[in-house]
Amino acid sequence: MSQITDTIELMNGSNVLKLELSPNSAVIIDSPGIIYMDGKLDIEPIVMSNSNNFFSKLGSSITRSLTGERAFNSQIANKTDKKLKISVGPQICGGIIKINILPGEVWKFIPGSFIACTSNVLVSGNINIFKNLKSIFSSGTLVYTEISLINGDSGTVWINSFGGIEKHEVQLGEKSEKLYINDGCFLGMLSNKENMDYWDECVKVGSASGFFSGLFTNTAILLKVEDKKLSAKNNNMKCTVYTQSLNKLNFDKYITSIAIQSQHGGTHKEKYEKYDAKYNMLTNNKN
Repeated sequence: MSQITDTIELMNGSNVLKLELSPNSAVIIDSPGIIYMDGKLDIEPIVMSNSNNFFSKLGSSITRSLTGERAFNSQIANKTDKKLKISVGPQICGGIIKINILPGEVWKFIPGSFIACTSNVLVSGNINIFKNLKSIFSSGTLVYTEISLINGDSGTVWINSFGGIEKHEVQLGEKSEKLYINDGCFLGMLSNKENMDYWDECVKVGSASGFFSGLFTNTAILLKVEDKKLSAKNNNMKCTVYTQSLNKLNFDKYITSIAIQSQHGGTHKEKYEKYDAKYNMLTNNKN
């Protein structure tokens, strides 16, 4: 989609996606991520679906809602004869990465990671809990956001993370490499390509050095990426995986603990009140 020019800038420690739309071009954006946009751009709600019929859109909106994405997104179009700009940022303090989607590819990402895409890309939900059951112990979710191409030679999606983003190309085949990902740090991967199901054939859950020893090192349950069968037919193939540097599960636990403390008067509030009382007492004694 050459009609859209993108740059990912670091502004005061935060990543910002800046898009420039050529005339008669459009982009789909997760609405809360919009920072600002040119006033001449048109914006309208859209439900991304394989088909334009009502039931297809209804099913797509339901599955997207179940996976933590929004049922409606914003399609922003440039209907003028000039190039217009829009700026988008992640909802949390993290990175932004651009991924090209090719025909026959299906990408899988954790819920809430979608930030924007070209209009020929489909962002849907994967609620196959039986196939995703193995990941509940490592990534904390049974549902995922799936991204594929609707039409054209290629499309683009922009993904945001919690913390920094790192790309891994895991060699498969008889000399398969092994990648162990700590829980909560898995961001996404190329799940399917043509006749290869990377999620089924290369992803499993296990420990780095035994389950019981892992209990003492917090490595008892990890997401493991490797060629399970060490198949010779995969010697020239690699599995593309993205990780995020911060563990969102730990952050969620931290926020939950603060919420619980606030409901019960707040531990931090009590400490500050005690410190203030001691300070006032010492000050009065000196006087």
